Amino acid sequence: MTGAARTPIDICIISSGDWAAFSRVNCHEIAARWTAFGRVCYVEPAPMRAPRPHDARRMVGRLSEVVAGDGPRGGRTEPSSVEVVSPLFLPWHPNSMVRAWNVRAAVRAVRRKASSLAWPLSFDVLWFFSVSLAGLEARIPHRLVIYHAVDDYAANPGVRPELLRLREEELLRRTDLVFAASEPLAERLRKKHPQVSTWENVSDTDALMADVDKQRLPRGPSDPPTAVYVGNLADHKVDFALLLQVVQRMRGWSFILGGPVGRMGGAGRQVLREPNVRYVGPVPRADLARTLANADAALLPLPDSSLHESSFPMKVLDYLAVGLPIVGRRAASLRGFGDLIQHAVTAGDYGVGLERARVLRRDAAYSARAMQVARRHSWTGRMAELERAVRDALDQRGAPKVTWLAR
Repeated sequence: MTGAARTPIDICIISSGDWAAFSRVNCHEIAARWTAFGRVCYVEPAPMRAPRPHDARRMVGRLSEVVAGDGPRGGRTEPSSVEVVSPLFLPWHPNSMVRAWNVRAAVRAVRRKASSLAWPLSFDVLWFFSVSLAGLEARIPHRLVIYHAVDDYAANPGVRPELLRLREEELLRRTDLVFAASEPLAERLRKKHPQVSTWENVSDTDALMADVDKQRLPRGPSDPPTAVYVGNLADHKVDFALLLQVVQRMRGWSFILGGPVGRMGGAGRQVLREPNVRYVGPVPRADLARTLANADAALLPLPDSSLHESSFPMKVLDYLAVGLPIVGRRAASLRGFGDLIQHAVTAGDYGVGLERARVLRRDAAYSARAMQVARRHSWTGRMAELERAVRDALDQRGAPKVTWLAR
């Protein structure tokens, strides 16, 4: 019997990213794909830090959505069966007073959404991807609480780590299952919770592998070797000082950078001005195969920080899906990939690694191994595994454990 033919499982996702965000991450993917198993309510995220000037447009947009009735933004409308809720949050650090307001705002917004759809105000699963709304699980009827830790959010810039750690500990006390996106995250969380499973990040690698061969172009003898990076171009995601040294040292190489631009600092802005660097703008998923297919190497210039020691960048899987050798920091969360990532932490390391990557790019055995790993980290298999794990946990719990809604 297929999962779609079984009893539906209705979930409420407490997300870590706006539904219309350019970058599609775990909370978006699971919400969109879970519609095969049941109804999905998607609560857009409460802030984890004080606002910055570039947040103004997002805040105005959120206010307009609330006034209009909690509808999803126009940036992403599929699938229609994902019901997006946009509460009117206070845009400040999640201290006790702000958190209390934001939790109540989320409850009110979910209540309105359920009423407008004639849904019962209860869910089989509350699925937290963010800790800033810890407390919501005491106010919305449910059978199971999942905390899906995809990053160490307390290590992000601009946040107050002590507040986020406190929120996380509160959530863990009421969580039934914990999913961690990397083994270092799982190790930390196992000290606080007995039911922690490691679910390493996955990506839409099947679709990428199906498309890549059509995107490869013939290379001329005078074409320079090419290294590519696709991801957020922000200084907490990219070691721009190191990347600038690499670009200036490797003048015979062409560097292609793609992705949304955040705070880059002086080194980041200088990288984009270098003559052998081409910035191609944000890369939609539909264009990713074309951007990656003709490169010789992929870059992973992660800063040396606790955030990246525990995070699992999905771009690694996209690189491997097209057979690209990777050169960059092999953080603790990525040690299982071994020599699929040419470890590099200095400009000299990158020089050696990039030349090695040119050889591996033409090695059929390497490409086959890389693509095999990418295939194992695909959403195609992951959703079946998640459904099975959630269904098993629900079967063990029986009737709903919360039957009321606190006001």
